[in-house]
Amino acid sequence: MSAYIAFTRKKTLDQGELDAYAKEAQATVAGHEVKILASYGSHEDLEGARTEDRVVLEFPSMAVAKAWYDSPLRP
Repeated sequence: MSAYIAFTRKKTLDQGELDAYAKEAQATVAGHEVKILASYGSHEDLEGARTEDRVVLEFPSMAVAKAWYDSPLRP
């Protein structure tokens, strides 16, 4: 069964820090079974607090998702 990890960004405080993080984060998916379903771009918050952006990752299983999430390479 597929597993998903979703990240939301509420407000950018330091664009330089976000750019550095994004560069590191992209490298962490190399070699992992992951499909990026949503990454930045246009979105609409239908409920809850407003967010600037979101990323949704799909993994083939919870074990694979946890292996990526617990990886020492993930920022």
